[in-house]
Amino acid sequence: MLSDRIRRLLGFPDNMISKMDQNEAPYPPPHYIFSSLQDALESINYYQTDKLYDEVCSLYAEYAGCSADRVFLAPGADNFYDEFFYHYRKSGIVVAPRPTYFLFEEQATHLNYKVIGPKLRPDEFKLDTDTVIEAAREADFIYIDNPNNPTGALISEVDDLRAVAEETDKALLVDEAYYEFMEGDSIINLVEDYSNLAVLRTMSKAFCLAGLRITILIAGDDIKRQIYKKILKFRVPTPSLVVARDALLNRDYVEKIVEEIRRERRRLIRELNRLGLKAYNSHTNFILVKTNGEKLVSLLRNRGIYVKDVSNQLNDYYMRITVGDKESNDLLIRTLEELLDA
Repeated sequence: MLSDRIRRLLGFPDNMISKMDQNEAPYPPPHYIFSSLQDALESINYYQTDKLYDEVCSLYAEYAGCSADRVFLAPGADNFYDEFFYHYRKSGIVVAPRPTYFLFEEQATHLNYKVIGPKLRPDEFKLDTDTVIEAAREADFIYIDNPNNPTGALISEVDDLRAVAEETDKALLVDEAYYEFMEGDSIINLVEDYSNLAVLRTMSKAFCLAGLRITILIAGDDIKRQIYKKILKFRVPTPSLVVARDALLNRDYVEKIVEEIRRERRRLIRELNRLGLKAYNSHTNFILVKTNGEKLVSLLRNRGIYVKDVSNQLNDYYMRITVGDKESNDLLIRTLEELLDA
């Protein structure tokens, strides 16, 4: 639930009570991870250093279980998308699931790329690997968000993604922004074996640091050679690097956050289905819900509960709900009961 102070400070709409539309963590990080932040703020007259950037890369490599020379940082996934759009452009075609992360698709369109790829199989929203491999023949590279946004589904197993990496000669970018919340294996262990594979991660979700914009790329050998390493070291601001370092050094809180969100996710799915809506199983910190009409999102917004309308991506009435804290989830359930009974 949003306080008046936070709403005013960040410029949220005046009527917003509960923010459940952008898949942020509903909790702030614990204060102890800001142990060095004041010193960083008092030093912002200096540029960030290679040493600080490299230290965060090494700490994330330890967390992820990969070698530090494969880890790169940027303030947002779009920076890494641009690396792929620029370096791999030939035909101006990219393969991605349908639907896929809308910002990736918007950026592709902005850069005059055509996005092609298989529709996720309904109900379970699974990706057909053979169709991806076939589509990749005419594409420049492949993007797969797994778990998928907006469905929340784990659309491919590791063996399926391995087949894509093996059977195409195209760069494969697997977006694991919601890795900590999924119940399944990461593909990250394959990066050592497949030079055309890269994995995206973030500290925005489970680490509760969305406002600091820390995105991580773990790259195979061929992709490593394409990354413009020198400029990346100057893109992430000093305060973001300092807090990321503190968070990675004191990351016990992440497990507690993930456990709480998973518990609330299960409860919210159960309650939404009880109300007669169709809430899908999720491997993320959000839930895809099929509604009974286009007005439900706007009716919730009128009550101060902001969820995201994703109907345009799925050709039917759907909304995506970020899993909130218990108070926010209770308010959502009560409000939906009132709206659906009206």
